[in-house]
Amino acid sequence: MNKQAWLACAQEKGFTSFEIYQAISESKKMTWYQGAMDTCVTSKVLGTSIRGIRDGKMANMALETTDDDRMESVLDTLAELACAISSEDITEIRRPEPIDPLVSPTVWVRPAAGDVFAAMKTLEEKCLAYDPRVFQVTALRWIESASRREILNSYGMDLGDDNSMQYLVAGVAVVGHVEGG
Repeated sequence: MNKQAWLACAQEKGFTSFEIYQAISESKKMTWYQGAMDTCVTSKVLGTSIRGIRDGKMANMALETTDDDRMESVLDTLAELACAISSEDITEIRRPEPIDPLVSPTVWVRPAAGDVFAAMKTLEEKCLAYDPRVFQVTALRWIESASRREILNSYGMDLGDDNSMQYLVAGVAVVGHVEGG
């Protein structure tokens, strides 16, 4: 998506202000069961929302695809939606404000699949060896996700942020004796 082209086209179509919000998320989930990789699922999702003000009316659209060759028709539809709004409420798109960006000292390191497999195998072995009452590792999962959000508008706002996480979790089944009934 050429966001600057969308902003320019929106202005040509009579929008006094226009905004693009995008969020992209990627994730990988791996499960391990009885000494072997059980599942591996990856996903990548992009969501885009646009909104614009035309003749004092704000219209919104969520887009599944953001192909630049569909830009004109999408913005024509957004203009039609704005014309159909009968509310007299005042609407506006936010202008940029001064911000103090947060900088995280954490460095995101995405491990190789082989390193994840080795960590899961080691954790399974340690869980089974921890106590003789542990007879099965019932759940062993590695999950990582990363996401990015961006907002850009015709007033010069151009912000984005990133979020990421990784974790490894295990669950065990134990056999034991409960006293007192």
